[in-house]
Order: sequence, then structure tokens, then C-alpha cells
Amino acid sequence: MLKEYKIKEPIWSTNSIGILDKRLMENDLIVSIIYKTSDGTLLYPNKYIIRRKEVHKYPKQFLKNKTLYIIPIDELEILDKN
Repeated sequence: MLKEYKIKEPIWSTNSIGILDKRLMENDLIVSIIYKTSDGTLLYPNKYIIRRKEVHKYPKQFLKNKTLYIIPIDELEILDKN
């Protein structure tokens, strides 16, 4: 069973999301970006899937001994269109 992870807000400067490598240790990951615009609608209403085997092609950022993959939103695979 795939785990689902909710991202509160994208990385605005690069229009991307950051995923810790530990979240992808066992399986692919389903991601929702739950940031809402001022009128209350989701800016990114779809659910996306991040494939564990493909995440290594994205840039890494290191934070406090943790590896964060930086994935552009426009490269995310849509799992479920809303």
C-alpha cells in the first residue's frame, strides 16, 4: 500500500516540492499539495505519484543530516485529476 504525504506549501522560488529520502525508502509516494489560494481553492488540486526509482535524477539538498530531493511541480506525475 502506498503512503500519502501532504505538502503544506511548495518551494516558491523554484516552483518545486521537497521530499525527504526517508519517505521513499520502501515504496513510491502519493503526494498532495494542500496550499490554498486566498479564495480557499487548492492551487494544485491533483494527487501526484513520486516513483522511488526515478527520484534520484532530481537535485538534492542537505538539511541537518537529511537528504531532500527537490522535484519541480511540472514534472510530477498526476495520479488522480480532480
